[in-house]
Amino acid sequence: MFCKNCGTELSDNQTVCPRCGAQNEQVSNDKKRTNAPAIAVIAVLAVILAGIIALLGFKLTSKKNAEPATQATDTTSVAGSTTEGFEDYEPQGNSYYVKDNAELLTKREREKLAAKLESVCKKYNFDIVIHTTKSFRDKTPQEYAETFYDSNGYGQNSSKDGCILVINIETRDWYISPCGLGNTVLDDSGITKVSDAMLPSFKDENFYEGFVDFVDATTELLDRHKNSTAAGAKTTKATTAPAVSSQNTPFYAVFVGGYKSRSDALDEAERYKNLGYYDAAVIVSTDWSNLNKERWYCVTAGRYSTKAEAQNILPKVKYECPSAYVKYTGDYRG
Repeated sequence: MFCKNCGTELSDNQTVCPRCGAQNEQVSNDKKRTNAPAIAVIAVLAVILAGIIALLGFKLTSKKNAEPATQATDTTSVAGSTTEGFEDYEPQGNSYYVKDNAELLTKREREKLAAKLESVCKKYNFDIVIHTTKSFRDKTPQEYAETFYDSNGYGQNSSKDGCILVINIETRDWYISPCGLGNTVLDDSGITKVSDAMLPSFKDENFYEGFVDFVDATTELLDRHKNSTAAGAKTTKATTAPAVSSQNTPFYAVFVGGYKSRSDALDEAERYKNLGYYDAAVIVSTDWSNLNKERWYCVTAGRYSTKAEAQNILPKVKYECPSAYVKYTGDYRG
């Protein structure tokens, strides 16, 4: 120990400083003891508690069994955000379809997942959104998911086709909210299939694999729906080839091809009917004032009275025909 007056080093049994004569109290051995045993006990308890939490895993909160919560009262707009009551923080690697605000993924994982979703959403014309958070801001999981989806303008086509998966890492709640076509694809059995695919990885804290499983299971359901729709069209619709349109009322058409051969055009129109475009038809360009003056047999996936109606269906048609476009026929002059 050291003298409290002059700082001279003293032996443990010296109470009087030989240099300045100041009286110093002897430090008891009890005071020198550390709390190492108590710290060790606390550390062991912490490990046990972490194990219990890991075993509990995620609460099975889905679109059908979300726990109720108090209605949100804080709707103050966050600076820099168009969404009321949501975080403004954006981790690196976040994208339009991946909003990992709870930072469950690495930057590289966010970028890989974003690239996968960009491709999938474009292919299926169906938005799939993943959002993680640390708070539902006094909303129920369902309220939070639906508000986040709507406020950020997600959803394709006029029916806002898509779905969103939200995870609150603090409460371990999750929720899948479908919209438009999503309500058909992600019905009760669809939600069960998706949750069975993703939850094992989540319980192992492997969030990236869980999100990939969620996307893959959803796209599998979309493929199944598309195939069943096409099969149903073949069995329930008349198998006769579509007639060349003879209606003389001008309309907006979604054009998918033009042929010199009438037979080729009729075959293409039939193909679109089998894909579910039951109004597919063939029109002759020279019969209409606003179309090509040279004779072509034009295939349309549908005919609409307004441009807005035609534009709404165009993104879906582009999945089959990227070069599809909308055009007004003009007056009939056949």
